[in-house]
Amino acid sequence: MNVERHITVVVLIVAMAAMAGCVREARLGGSRPTDQVIRELREENRELRREVEQLQANIERRLEHIEALEQQLAQTGGTSSAEQLARQPRFTSVRFDRYSGFLDTNRDGVDDTLRLYVLTLDQEGRFLPVSATAVVQVAAVRPGQEPVVLLERTFDVDAFAAAYRTGFLGTHYTLELSLAEAKLPADLDSAVVSVEVKDVATGVTLRRQATMCITTGR
Repeated sequence: MNVERHITVVVLIVAMAAMAGCVREARLGGSRPTDQVIRELREENRELRREVEQLQANIERRLEHIEALEQQLAQTGGTSSAEQLARQPRFTSVRFDRYSGFLDTNRDGVDDTLRLYVLTLDQEGRFLPVSATAVVQVAAVRPGQEPVVLLERTFDVDAFAAAYRTGFLGTHYTLELSLAEAKLPADLDSAVVSVEVKDVATGVTLRRQATMCITTGR
């Protein structure tokens, strides 16, 4: 099952990359100015990248739903029917809300805080409060090198519950980390941020990661 999932993601990414390649070959060598062609190619590449990310998000959401079902069935020894599970709200997905990211809270030109608006969702995409623990990790990823963990923090059940917020930004968990103790490379302009949330009642553990822009002291 895991192999089939990975193959599906790879096939979609390769297909989108092939589309970008076809556009590049068709455009270069024409009569228009090179700068104009390059600008158009960059815009099309950005659009293709957005489409790939959307496809990945849709696939990951379905895989998370399946994984949550499998974990819950395992917790109950397989005694609950699929129909019963389908009717009950279940923790099946974790997401970052749109305003999540690195922040410069003291306005000195350098990001000093990571603030994540974490959504725990059920199988219908609705917010679902959970009694859970969470692990947030920040890593630097460079081509051809192993990821380097720059910062990690664990939120226990009480800390995660205390992070619950509801207001004009919607209902979510606000997880905040100071970058004061992190050893950030001077040339770092983006980092991979991940959160792993474990529902302590069911044992279901789900993970979400995203690449976020960061401004360091270079």
